[in-house]
Amino acid sequence: MKPPLDRRPEIAAPRKMRWLMIGILLLAAALRLLPPGSAPPGIHQDEAANAWNAWCILHTGMDQAGAQWPIFYTRALGENRSTLFVYWMMPCQLIGGLNVFTMRAPAAAAGILSVLLTYLILRRAVSPTAGVIGALLMAIAPWHVQHTRWGHEASFCPLAVCAALWACGWAGLPILRSAAATAETVPLWRSVVAGLLTGLICYGYPAIRLFVPVLLLAIACVSLPDCLRMMRNGAGLRRLAGFALGLAVTFGPLAWVHATDGQAINKRGNTTWVWGTRESVVECVGLVALRYFEHFDPVFLLTRGDNFATIGPAVGGQIPWYFALLLIVGAGTAVAAWRSSSTARALLVGLVLFPISDILNANDGPSALRSFPGVVPLVLLAAFGAARWAQWWWSRRRIYVELLAAWMLLEAGWWGWWFYGDFDQRDKIQRTYHVALVDACRSLGDELNSADAVFVTADEKLVNMPYVVMLVAMNYDPQRWQAERVAGRIDIQEIGVWDYCFRFGNVYFLYPPAPHDPRLGGTHYLTAMRSDEARQRAIFIVPPTEFRSMTPDAEIRDAAGEVQLVIIRAEI
Repeated sequence: MKPPLDRRPEIAAPRKMRWLMIGILLLAAALRLLPPGSAPPGIHQDEAANAWNAWCILHTGMDQAGAQWPIFYTRALGENRSTLFVYWMMPCQLIGGLNVFTMRAPAAAAGILSVLLTYLILRRAVSPTAGVIGALLMAIAPWHVQHTRWGHEASFCPLAVCAALWACGWAGLPILRSAAATAETVPLWRSVVAGLLTGLICYGYPAIRLFVPVLLLAIACVSLPDCLRMMRNGAGLRRLAGFALGLAVTFGPLAWVHATDGQAINKRGNTTWVWGTRESVVECVGLVALRYFEHFDPVFLLTRGDNFATIGPAVGGQIPWYFALLLIVGAGTAVAAWRSSSTARALLVGLVLFPISDILNANDGPSALRSFPGVVPLVLLAAFGAARWAQWWWSRRRIYVELLAAWMLLEAGWWGWWFYGDFDQRDKIQRTYHVALVDACRSLGDELNSADAVFVTADEKLVNMPYVVMLVAMNYDPQRWQAERVAGRIDIQEIGVWDYCFRFGNVYFLYPPAPHDPRLGGTHYLTAMRSDEARQRAIFIVPPTEFRSMTPDAEIRDAAGEVQLVIIRAEI
């Protein structure tokens, strides 16, 4: 027997719903903020690049490359990255300075806000029960928690999608809005604000620029009767025009830059297309289709997740098993309500489109970062089905709801045991997040600034783009950076796709010899200093296999007790 598809009495009184939401938001905050500095440990070069550019702009008005208040992209590690998350970081840095917490707290804040907006979207489009269930699913979703605990710009994706969906409904547009709700009294200015906000969020991670416009357009198509009804009404037509005006103001310039300066704004993307240079159009379409269907593979969703250990799940796949069950229930319920409910149609469209932002770029399997915007429609659909059944079960067979809650708790606890425990200790995580290098910087403290020279390994087997990690770990002065950049005391060279830093201030980086490119020797600064008659006090942060003739002053070990780096103080 199936539950009826009209609204049922809520499973809790409005006052209890409010307390439930407060509890869910507190849970979401705890999962994303505690314990600080771990899960993941150390500092990843991508999050460090975002934090450093934000710090430079905040204090000098220029990014690390000298661009004044960049809007469309900022230079980082050789990429031209989106700027929205960089500016999102600044208020936190203004209050707390440059450190690991202020680097990751903005991501956590985006995650918590997306939990709140999930509740507001579903409460308006479905029911308060659906809102609470959706907020809970978003709050504890491993995929969502993991990627709102570090300072990568992709962490903003769920908030961007939720903000666009919520703003459109708030403005009275037929986007995930209950059929029973009326938009006749919605003021025109809300539509303009909704358009401005929708365009603004597209300045974030490139995946958002593809996902949000396609999702909104697709929902509008399956809500065509509502759209046509709105266009026949003078007030409705004005609201649509107001939304289009606001969208043109913010999204228009971004679209223009993509059309006229695509090589620059999409610098990284141009090197990672899923197709090569020799495929025919048919072959390219086939590659894109294959990439699309890979996201529905149970191996990706349930058993292994992203193949890249750094961003892959701590255990299992990208979604828990209970979530997969709720998705099936949600999809079945939405299919049954297809003809009568525009919300059901919109949620099914979201399910179909969830991989859309990750179908154009090559990767070793589906990417958990590029497909991260798709988490939102998955949660909305799962909550839609769960709410319909929970309301029916609650009044008849409450034990089913209690069993499902116990199952969710068990899976969430199992994932948390691995993510907040074993995850930090894994060798790949220790190396990818530069735990040893960060520990070395912390142990040396101000000595890094007072030494005549600091030589740091840049061996990619141990570190990746160590310069930007050190800038954050050292809390480097951005005014000093800009002065050194102008004076030529910063040596950053573009080699292939990436920017390699050989020096900033008194810090020098030692790259292993690279036969394919003689510029990647990295020892020329050390050779020059050794030939200088003046004696200089130097610090070496290097692997134990290098400079064996020198006696280490300290050893930096990983979680397994293996020596990763040594600190050597010497005169050269």
